[in-house]
Amino acid sequence: KITDSVTGAGGGDGMRLGYNSGELRLQNFENSDIAFFLQTTERVTFKSDGKVGIGTTAPDTNLHIVDSTINSKDLLHLKTSGDSVGDYVGIKFTNGVGGAGPHAAIRVYGGPSANDAYISLLTTTDGGTLVQGLTQDYRGYVGIGTDAPSYTLDVAGTMGIDERIYHNGDADTYIQLLDDRLILAAGGHEAFDYDENGTSTLKIDDADAADITFHTTDLFIGGSEGSYDGKVGIGIAAPTQKLHVAGNMRLTGGFYDKDNSLGSAG
Repeated sequence: KITDSVTGAGGGDGMRLGYNSGELRLQNFENSDIAFFLQTTERVTFKSDGKVGIGTTAPDTNLHIVDSTINSKDLLHLKTSGDSVGDYVGIKFTNGVGGAGPHAAIRVYGGPSANDAYISLLTTTDGGTLVQGLTQDYRGYVGIGTDAPSYTLDVAGTMGIDERIYHNGDADTYIQLLDDRLILAAGGHEAFDYDENGTSTLKIDDADAADITFHTTDLFIGGSEGSYDGKVGIGIAAPTQKLHVAGNMRLTGGFYDKDNSLGSAG
C-alpha cells in the first residue's frame, strides 16, 4: 500500500498494489485520477469517472486518443493472425435494446484472393446474427447487399432516389424521376419525357434538335441540328421531302389538300 501525508494513512487511503481472487489489482482509494508519465509528459490518464485518455488529460468519451503532431497518421491499429480468405478483424457494437447483440460491426476480411482485403458494415435484424450490408472491396467497388460488387456501385436489390442521377462534371445530363414522370436529359435537352396522368404524354427531344431513328431506317424524323430538319422518312434515313416513303404505301382513306378538302379518286 502506498500513502503519504496528503492521502492519509488509513485503510481507505492511498493506493494499493496487490493480488486478490486470482487477479493482480492496482487500486486507487482516492477520489482522483490515475496518470502515467513518460519522464515529465503525461501519456495516459484514467479519470475517476472511468474515462481513459491517451495523449489527453481531459477525455470526453470512454476512450479518447489525441495526437498533437500535424502529420497524418493512424491512431488505432487492430491486427489479427488470421491467414485464410474469409478471416476478419473488426469492432462490434451492442446497445441496450434489440436483443442480446451484437447489433452491428465493422470488419475487414481477407479476400477474395490471398493478397486482397475488403471492409464491410454489418447489422442485425434478429438481435444477434450479423449480416454484411455495405462493402467496399480492394478495387474501391462498393456493394450494397452484396460482398462481391462487380461494378463501382453494385446494388443487389431495390434502390430509391428522391429525384436525379447526374453524369459527373456534366450538370445538364441526368435522369430525373418525379411523381409518375420520367425525364432523360442530355446536354440540357430533354431527350425523353413521359408524364403519366389523366392526359398522359410522351415527348421525344423537346428542342426538336436531334435526328430520331427507329430501327435503323424503319422510321426517321429529322431534327434541326441535322440535314433533314422537319422531314420524315419511312424506310429511309435521308428523306428528301416532308414525307418520304421508300417502298409501297397503302392508303385506306383519302388525301386532303392544303384547304383541308378531300380529293376524289381518279
